[in-house]
Order: sequence, then C-alpha cells, then structure tokens
Amino acid sequence: MVTMKDVGREAGVSAMTVSNVLRGNDNVAPETAKRVREAADKLHYRLNTTSLSARSLRVSTSRKGKEYGTIGLAIFELDQPYPSQLASLISIEAEKRGYQTVVQQTRINELNERSIIERMSNQFCDGLLFSSSRHGIRDRDLVQSPADCAAG
Repeated sequence: MVTMKDVGREAGVSAMTVSNVLRGNDNVAPETAKRVREAADKLHYRLNTTSLSARSLRVSTSRKGKEYGTIGLAIFELDQPYPSQLASLISIEAEKRGYQTVVQQTRINELNERSIIERMSNQFCDGLLFSSSRHGIRDRDLVQSPADCAAG
C-alpha cells in the first residue's frame, strides 16, 4: 500500500504537504501541488479519507468556523418504512448536535455500497453511518479502516 510518505518522496515534499494538497488546502504553491498530484497518480495513491473523516469527527476539526459538520448516512431501501424512519431520526438527532446528514440509498447492492462509501469519504464527511440489511459485522472490509466507520 502506497503511503503519503511515498508520494512525498516521489514529489520531493513532506507527507504533511501531500496531506494538504490531497485534502484541498490552498496553502501550497500551485507548482508543488501539481507535482504532488502527479506523484500520487503515478503511484496510484488513494487517500484514506475514511480515517481522515473519522478523526475529523472525533476532534471536530471540520467544524471550525462552520455552523455545521456533515455525517454521511448510507442506508438500504429508503422507500421502505423502517429504513426511511431510521434515516429521518438519525438526521434529526444529528441536527440537534450541530451536524447535517447526507443520505444515500445502498439498494442492498455490494458494488453500490462500496461506491457510496468511497464517494462519501471522498467528500470529506465528518463521519459515516452505514446500515445495510445484507452485511453483518464481520463484513466491515467494505471500508478502508473498519474502526473508523459505524456499521450495522
């Protein structure tokens, strides 16, 4: 697995600079940012945004200077009563705590579930709640870092 250190070595910068570029911070010179992105592409590096998002949720770093943080919610079959009520209750409780929810329907399809998890973490949600009627607790291999995702 390629790390930020590997990308930094290839681009001639520190792992912190790699992190800043890949997270979209604008405090890096454009030429440097371009070198980092090219190195990441060359090495096929994938940012572990699930871990970054969970860390952000724990320490509320994404909420500094913002009214709301964001929690991703991946849930099966929103057209059924139970999952839609669950999504509604989660959204209400999240809002009470200063978070908004982004809700996606998994449609009980493994490829769709994987895609939703990747997209939600790439959008830097502060956390992800994942509910699938298909996967048990031992199937947490859907996420890059199982400890950083609430699955049920």
